[in-house]
Amino acid sequence: ASRPSYSASAPRELAADVEEPCGIEQPSYPSELSQPSRAARTKARKLSESGCVWLLENACIDERKIVMFARDDEAKLLPKKLMGCGEFGNYEFTAVEVRRPSARFAFPRNSTEVPALLIIPGLMSGVSLHNPFHLLHSTVPVAWQLHHPDYGLCIPRTQLDIRLASFSAWHGRRQAHFWKVLTRNGDKGGNPGQKLGIASQQRFWWSPLGASPAIPLGADPEPRCYERIVFGRELFRTGLGGFVTPRVMSFYHQYLKTVIAGAASTAATSAQQDEGYAAELRIFAKMRPGSSYADEADLWQLGPGGLFDGDFFTPKGAQLLQEVPLTIPIQQEAKDRTENQEEDPPEPQAQLIESAGLESPHTR
Repeated sequence: ASRPSYSASAPRELAADVEEPCGIEQPSYPSELSQPSRAARTKARKLSESGCVWLLENACIDERKIVMFARDDEAKLLPKKLMGCGEFGNYEFTAVEVRRPSARFAFPRNSTEVPALLIIPGLMSGVSLHNPFHLLHSTVPVAWQLHHPDYGLCIPRTQLDIRLASFSAWHGRRQAHFWKVLTRNGDKGGNPGQKLGIASQQRFWWSPLGASPAIPLGADPEPRCYERIVFGRELFRTGLGGFVTPRVMSFYHQYLKTVIAGAASTAATSAQQDEGYAAELRIFAKMRPGSSYADEADLWQLGPGGLFDGDFFTPKGAQLLQEVPLTIPIQQEAKDRTENQEEDPPEPQAQLIESAGLESPHTR
């Protein structure tokens, strides 16, 4: 018997061409949902048969730990570890604690800005946050989880925080440390090219999913508590057994069109029309852990007629990717050094051929 192309939890293919995403509306702040009491117990359940995604209600994060609250038999029902799924394999996320409900009063009240948190596990520092193919392993399934009616979450991007979790404690501490150092001075000082590159990636990949910047889990300066914590991402595999089908990928395209079009209609009535790198600099300033919430994404610039135009995987898009701000500008001193360099010496390969007494292709 042939092996199945996708896992049993993958959505079935449908004949419908367009599936409308949910959770596009923009609720007012603070959350209009009823805030649970700090004495409320944590509830946990899996969101699909894959076991890759969990919903935790009334829980907190403290550094890299997820903290839940229950006692006696209720505590026994809560997971003591979570499965983090990703393109590098599945692993056990063990930074989970279950404390007595009275311990909840030592934590702050639920966030007054956003009621939900998404934790994306299974990431590798230096790869998962910069490589487009690895980024798609997160953004494509997450768009389905957050905005497809069948998944049942329907969380607006303005009501969501995003935290990025590495697949090991060492990688996680390393990523959080570098992030704190990099954003220590906000938009002042440091390498402007590096800041521009990071903020541009944030706007292109993550701002359609969350209005506030996605930062490493463990970078927050103090604990944060949420009505709902969504832990995990469904598998996007290039081989067999994944969750992401052509239907899921098509839905990702549809979601991007919908959310960017909505941002464009809002921008049409807004007086703020940035040019150059102003939006990136504002985004980077908000990446500092503990900064106040603000939607600095300027999503409308990603759509047709905007600064980026959105066609990134066409010949036109390939040309745009070679231009600033999608490429990091060369600093002037580096440019001057390049211009002052003498002509390159002969190619080493040609030198080796000639030294061996053979006829070089350059001397024919």
